Amino acid sequence: HGWDGAYYLRAISDDGEKIGSHTNEQGTFYLNPQAWAVLSGAADANRAQQVMAEVEQRLETDIGTIGVENAYSYPQPLIGSMSHKKPGVQENGGVYLHSAAFRLVADCMLTRREAVERNLTQLLAVINPENPINDGEPYVFSNCYFTIQNSYRYATCGQSWGTGSAGWIFAALATHVFGLKPDLDGLTIDPCLPPSWATCRVSYDFRGAHYDITYRQKGLNGRVDNIEVNGRRMDGTHLPLATGEKLNVFVTLV
Repeated sequence: HGWDGAYYLRAISDDGEKIGSHTNEQGTFYLNPQAWAVLSGAADANRAQQVMAEVEQRLETDIGTIGVENAYSYPQPLIGSMSHKKPGVQENGGVYLHSAAFRLVADCMLTRREAVERNLTQLLAVINPENPINDGEPYVFSNCYFTIQNSYRYATCGQSWGTGSAGWIFAALATHVFGLKPDLDGLTIDPCLPPSWATCRVSYDFRGAHYDITYRQKGLNGRVDNIEVNGRRMDGTHLPLATGEKLNVFVTLV
């Protein structure tokens, strides 16, 4: 019931009207339903790839991925508060960083490594060469980047100290980009690193253990080839519980 022919609807109203459909005048395509169809497992493999390709084609900009195509230009009671905002502000067609973090996770789950790299660069506005402003603090995530055309606010940050996006972006980075996935018996390493990251490093505390993890990519596939812990090669990609220990981990990808 949520499929609109090439992507997922945002919602169906109480009176049966579609929201986020190609049949709408505005708000024709939303990012969140596509990303969450992947995160939740609701989309099968073919649809998952299809909807994220649609996102890349229709919602991606030089400064990030906008939350909705054809932003609302006037208040609409059926839509609610987002339609009261100017097009390009926050969730009404701005680069809304919560949604961008969901997209980052979805692309990692589908091993779309080039998309992961672009999305990360856009999220981190201070290192994005396509962002002409870079006015945000380099150590704080913001709520959004404004996409108001022909405005002095274009590409500037919104609510850099009042957002929950930082937590989601941390989770996306730790669990999906660096691939540090906790389970009952320990930690599995299953990364989706940007192709250009020949080497990278992360420090991670997990259940009383400290992991100092270095990744080295020797090939183009991004697949884990071997893992060494304190100089000893491990079998597979699972690290057992190591409460109270400090571990030096080297991950080689091919």
